[in-house]
Amino acid sequence: MLFREKTELVLAGLFLSSLVLVTPRIAESDAIEYFSYLPSILLDGDLDFTNEYTYFYEEDPEGRAGFKETFLDRSTATGLKLNFGPIGTALLWSPFYLATHGALLTGQALGFEVYPDGLSQPYRTAVSIASAFYGLVGLFLSYRFARRLAGPFACALTVVALWWATPVAYSLYIAPGMSHAASLFSVAL
Repeated sequence: MLFREKTELVLAGLFLSSLVLVTPRIAESDAIEYFSYLPSILLDGDLDFTNEYTYFYEEDPEGRAGFKETFLDRSTATGLKLNFGPIGTALLWSPFYLATHGALLTGQALGFEVYPDGLSQPYRTAVSIASAFYGLVGLFLSYRFARRLAGPFACALTVVALWWATPVAYSLYIAPGMSHAASLFSVAL
């Protein structure tokens, strides 16, 4: 049974309805690093992030000058571009990313004007929603853990406070390209 009590069902409803709050973007350097694993490995078949980093830099050359200096102007000893981000967040995002890629390929085959390039907005939306989803599952798992110690009302109130009175909401809805929501899920799991 997925939901053991009414409180879980209410929390799940609140969590799912909050997905409309997600700002689907990959903007910060860390987010670009995490995201770049997906098109590089799954579409290019390599770990050369040059084309991914160039794509993001060219979107906002003025705003990403520091990004260019760190990630495009420098290389590793093997000649590849630096990536300080671990791959774990990208691994969690990969089912959402691959589903989006499959949907875009299908759409293209059916004659729709879609571009399954691996970097455009549909992919960013998918991983942003994935982050929020994983973070919300982490909150749900936290509720389940807390229920071993206290009643449903106290645990639900605590989880809602954790959700809205800490940086969790920011990580889920404003900066979903960062690794914080994936970390919340991983720790709760």
